Amino acid sequence: IFIDGRGKKIRTPKAICKGIGICRIIKPGKEYEIIPVNGSNPGFKIEANRTVALDYASRKIGQAEIKYIDGYLYVISVKNAFSYIIRN
Repeated sequence: IFIDGRGKKIRTPKAICKGIGICRIIKPGKEYEIIPVNGSNPGFKIEANRTVALDYASRKIGQAEIKYIDGYLYVISVKNAFSYIIRN
């Protein structure tokens, strides 16, 4: 799932973001990778209960918190994280 708001908030049935956000589907309904681009804070219509923050080399650097707003899942950013593995 890719969303690019280009500086303005864009909402689709699957995602919401002011900037660029990517949600790579690893296992549909079970595992995803969220990649916020340039400090964006994208929300995606996915379910999760576990998260892992990864650095640029895909090393685990900790866990991230998640929150839901209007049915969209948001990851609370972790310092030095490049992406987040989201599992349900």
